[in-house]
Amino acid sequence: MSYTLDVWYHRAEVPSDSPQTVRSESELAEVLAYVLANHQPNPPVLVARERPKVGRRGRPDHQIKVDADAAGGVGAILAMGPRDFVPGSAPDFVGTSPDGGVWIAECKSWTPPADAPSLYIDKAVMTEFPRRAVLPLDLWQEALREFMRTGLRPTCVEWDVSAVY
Repeated sequence: MSYTLDVWYHRAEVPSDSPQTVRSESELAEVLAYVLANHQPNPPVLVARERPKVGRRGRPDHQIKVDADAAGGVGAILAMGPRDFVPGSAPDFVGTSPDGGVWIAECKSWTPPADAPSLYIDKAVMTEFPRRAVLPLDLWQEALREFMRTGLRPTCVEWDVSAVY
């Protein structure tokens, strides 16, 4: 099964409160290429439409936030969601709330270049992703494709609990 994604990102011709619907990996590739080629004043956000909604407004029960820099060849991912957003209730769920968690993706076998640009969880207040959360761009893209395929927090990267979202 593949999930339909709603992606909020800055597009000059479309209001920022309107997500783009992404139904295929090729459409996701187009969105990611656009994000990499165009300044994003806020981190793009992805959600899987088919996952549960919560609250009286019916908001998604999860969220993926990303930032990337094409010239630096790096990206970063923050994921938040309920316990069932974690495939197989992974052991790294320890230390989070019983109801859910917030995590940053890592690649412990890779060291970002010393001159890798800063990537941001929140650009309005300049909250940076930790240096350990910087991923090679190909792994960043693979993790987002995996999210589209599974609707779950990707397993192709490692995760660490984040206090910031």
